[in-house]
Amino acid sequence: MSARQGVPLFLTALLCTALLASSGAARTPAESGGEAGSAEPAADEAHEGPSLREFLAESEATWGITVYDASAGRTVYSHRADEAFRMHSLAKIPMALTALGDGAAAEDMAELIARSDDEAANALWGRYGGPGIIGDWADRIGMESTAGPQDPSWWGHSPTTADDVRRMLEHLLREAEPELADPVLTGMAATTDHGADGYYQHFGIPDGLADRDWAVKQGWSCCDLDRRWLNTAGIVEGEWIVVVLAHWPDRVTDVEAQEEISDVASRLDGFLVRETG
Repeated sequence: MSARQGVPLFLTALLCTALLASSGAARTPAESGGEAGSAEPAADEAHEGPSLREFLAESEATWGITVYDASAGRTVYSHRADEAFRMHSLAKIPMALTALGDGAAAEDMAELIARSDDEAANALWGRYGGPGIIGDWADRIGMESTAGPQDPSWWGHSPTTADDVRRMLEHLLREAEPELADPVLTGMAATTDHGADGYYQHFGIPDGLADRDWAVKQGWSCCDLDRRWLNTAGIVEGEWIVVVLAHWPDRVTDVEAQEEISDVASRLDGFLVRETG
């Protein structure tokens, strides 16, 4: 466990509440990762600078990025945020919300999220109706481009966009009932160095924004559609929603992809500022 794995201050109370209240409960590829949508301009290019623009342009990866100021209710940076990507383990958030609504233990769902446990997710997928889990939550909270997978056996195949993932996290942060949101946010704040399958999962926001408090859900997969996929999505300092979805040709190694998505996350730090005056 690294030093950055501690629960951020803004979620300490959530952790205590979730653990005291609880009563005890694949990594997968997806079908719609095409090139839909087009590049969007930054909402505030003054913070972007040429280095981020050039980095994204020169990268072999396809990127979907959004940075959202939840306190002000505005997007401060957006890059291909309406383009289709795959949910991968981000699909575990609606699974956990569904299970919590059915009385699942808060500590079990927090652990599912923190460790990104595929076996536990597979059990929930079968128990609660598979693709309908994703579709129900997408309809409920307004994730307009998100749906369950066409092949019901592959929950990670569920298509989504950076904007829709932002919407899901905004719902957790601002709108969801505490008994549903708190265990998920607790797990996100306690994301382990490695997932239940042994994969390193502190890429992206945890490594790239290491000096900030964060609560994240990660996703990864190789090599569906001959691509390597990484997702890093979370709440930073309790008020900024940062979503980075990406895929590379599968010849790119895990380490190379992880380093690149962490680099992109670090370059987004300049957007996490409150305008004054």
